[in-house]
Amino acid sequence: MVPLLAGSVLLLTALHLTTTLAVSPPTRRVQGCPDPLVRESLPQLCGELPDLEESRCLVLVTSASLEPGYTFMVGGVEYSIAVRGANRKVVYIGTSDRSFETPEHLTVSHRFADAKEVSLGDLSREPGWGYFLELPSGWFAAFFTGDTATEWEPSDETPIRWFFRRKSCLDESG
Repeated sequence: MVPLLAGSVLLLTALHLTTTLAVSPPTRRVQGCPDPLVRESLPQLCGELPDLEESRCLVLVTSASLEPGYTFMVGGVEYSIAVRGANRKVVYIGTSDRSFETPEHLTVSHRFADAKEVSLGDLSREPGWGYFLELPSGWFAAFFTGDTATEWEPSDETPIRWFFRRKSCLDESG
């Protein structure tokens, strides 16, 4: 986890923080963060991005973890990318972009019932971060409920707020 440094800019990947922080969606640029980096493809989880300059932006990867991050534009879709370590290993990829569609044909215009229908398993809860369902493609569909993001379980009508993939990369060499 990266400590918050004076002058760091937060690129928060969740809409659910309480009123103590001004929050923006996972792919909305935050003042002070550079424009998206246009790329031909998304990086792989645990892949390295050593060619990028050190980021002043942070991405909320879990309810208790902020990591340096970047915004990538791939195929007209904006993604938040979080990295860890000196080699900048990719530990998180997320998007709330309306143009994004999972291989299961889900978008942020769909609801919990739609994701539940194609999900691989049970609903997961991460207090203060959100609920999420794993999809066959490896993406997770994420949901917020209430002021704390996990006040109650999503109903069938709860909208999908964003999609993400993440991995700790601790088991990866390097």
